[in-house]
Amino acid sequence: MRHKPQRKCVGCKGMFDKSILFRVCLAPNGQGRGAYICRNTACITQAKKTKGLERTLKKAVPATVYDQLMEEIECQI
Repeated sequence: MRHKPQRKCVGCKGMFDKSILFRVCLAPNGQGRGAYICRNTACITQAKKTKGLERTLKKAVPATVYDQLMEEIECQI
């Protein structure tokens, strides 16, 4: 059995398989510091409220990033 990488959600603080989480990276090429967040609206709302992405990425995160994450969830439904 292979080990599956685990990452912590910045919203709910739970540990999950890396493959089921969104990876948020502010660099346009997807490289560099990243943060992981669950694919549900509750975690995104919690991360926005507690500034979880800002704390993890060590930079200001525009509100449009949260909007894009919400749109991505709506597209999956």
